Amino acid sequence: MVVEARLVPLLQRTSTMTLFNLLACMAGLGAVAWIVFNLAVYAAPFFIGLSAAAAALHAGFGPIGAMAIGLAAGVFGLALIRLAYGSAPWLGLRLIAALIFMSSAVLAGWFAGRSFAPYASGAVWRALFAALGAIATGAAARMRLASWRATAPSRRALGSSGHFGR
Repeated sequence: MVVEARLVPLLQRTSTMTLFNLLACMAGLGAVAWIVFNLAVYAAPFFIGLSAAAAALHAGFGPIGAMAIGLAAGVFGLALIRLAYGSAPWLGLRLIAALIFMSSAVLAGWFAGRSFAPYASGAVWRALFAALGAIATGAAARMRLASWRATAPSRRALGSSGHFGR
């Protein structure tokens, strides 16, 4: 009994695996960019939480306590910014909350764009990547702020006339 085996040419197997590896790397890079982009939008609450965790760690709360305090501070910071922007009766307070949230997002987007820039050749392309990252995260932060304002309960629905003291 003779068994014949057909071998797939080496070139065909190599090109298939190369194409698969290229697509997998592109998907992985896209996923990392998406995660970095979404985290950059929430840079202000993340920084609040990180600062609180570092302070708690230096105060002697231990790593688990510091993480819990940092998480609570980050959530509280996000809730405070969201409340200040979404339902504050004063335009100045809403502007301060928007500036805190959006400026940190733009700055984080700039540095996220710069982190992908070493793969570009030339200073112009690096600056372009950084600027595109800043613009994209700033626009996403603005859209998040707009959604918070749209979902905030109105003062009329709460039974208030909009003036304090009445």
